[in-house]
Amino acid sequence: METTPRNILIRSIGILFFIFILFFGYNRFGRYLNGPIIQELSLEQYQTTTERSKIIEGVVENTQSLVINNKEITLNENGSFRYVMALAPGLSSVHIDITDAFGDSKHYQYHIYSTAEKFNYTKEHIETNITQEDIINE
Repeated sequence: METTPRNILIRSIGILFFIFILFFGYNRFGRYLNGPIIQELSLEQYQTTTERSKIIEGVVENTQSLVINNKEITLNENGSFRYVMALAPGLSSVHIDITDAFGDSKHYQYHIYSTAEKFNYTKEHIETNITQEDIINE
């Protein structure tokens, strides 16, 4: 095979085209190699709160489904989510499972300690339809 300038040019263009295809493929699909990732999350491990509920917000990448405490959460088009979780007095566990399109999944577990007092409904509250907010405001 001769090494004429034309053959060198054709081989160079072929190599550059192949490199371009590899680069394009990696940029397009390379993010799936890492699996599902939580980018931001409004939880910290062993967080303490005085509230009876906690808003869990965050952003995930490469994720097809998000499940918090066995409840599937809807993701926005940019991967963000928002979930309000009721807390019992004392220690509550938050289990987060994320799965990508290829079936790879990751599990995260957080604990929240609530110092809010337990609310006791009585028969009087139920019969008169007094809400929890009415009792707190008394």
